[in-house]
Amino acid sequence: MYTIGQFSRICRITTKALRHYEKIGLLRPVKVDQATQYRYYTRDQITHLEKIIQFKELGIPLKTISILTDPLTSPEDATTLLQDHKKFLQNQLDLYKSRLEKLALLQNTMEVVYVPDTKNYNIQIKDLPEIPVHSQRKKLTSIYQELPVFMLSVLNEITSREAICAGPPVVLYCDEEFNIAEVDLEVAWPVNDKTLVNNKLPAGKAATVMHIGPYNTLERAYEALFE
Repeated sequence: MYTIGQFSRICRITTKALRHYEKIGLLRPVKVDQATQYRYYTRDQITHLEKIIQFKELGIPLKTISILTDPLTSPEDATTLLQDHKKFLQNQLDLYKSRLEKLALLQNTMEVVYVPDTKNYNIQIKDLPEIPVHSQRKKLTSIYQELPVFMLSVLNEITSREAICAGPPVVLYCDEEFNIAEVDLEVAWPVNDKTLVNNKLPAGKAATVMHIGPYNTLERAYEALFE
């Protein structure tokens, strides 16, 4: 089982959202320690939460998501609910065009969504040496758009001094919990030039894994590491 903090990081969702889903009965933890009030979730709930997140990204209300994710809901009823939401989106086409396209895609591919199996991940324990780096830390409010730009700006600081990198970049996430509204992270580029070194990644053992696939299935790699 996973603690609420671990489950939050694996699924890239805030603990605040998980507590809200518990409160409204959309996704309850399988266990609540009565002494500590710690909440625990299982591996099976990751797939359930992925469906909730997928529907929520389409603007479907949580009450409707509760029906769609209910195993007792028939395919016909689910299809009817999706069609109703499609009509709503069509009435606000200018504002919700992107959501309408996603809904149409979802209706066509609902049964054939690619979900990588965590058993296919090759987890390796490696002894990593100390790595001198040139790094910068920053809080990003739109990580998917801002992170590539931020990584490039740190790289430009290195190349502007006619230096080269000694390896691929490392992104360190500094928050204990996932917070999509403001992600605190540090970008570190390995360097050999001592005048550029402003930090060092400590030596130690690390669990490593390579993820090959869509970014929206990255949580499977994190899940494999936590197992």
